[in-house]
Amino acid sequence: KKKPLTGKKAGLLCTSPVSEHSDMEGIIMPYHKAIDYLGWENIGEILISSMDKPGELQQTAGPEQARALADQL
Repeated sequence: KKKPLTGKKAGLLCTSPVSEHSDMEGIIMPYHKAIDYLGWENIGEILISSMDKPGELQQTAGPEQARALADQL
């Protein structure tokens, strides 16, 4: 039996090498349009900028934020 897509939850995790969150609009806007269309609940967004070298993410609150977001799913 096919399950409906409504009633689901979604979260956005995004890193970018640029320093401005506004440069992530190309990802944020389609994400919002998709979850609105599907009727999903947005449980949060984690946007981390200035990530241009391997391992930098581990030096931020990003991994802990991602764990907290995943716990809401």
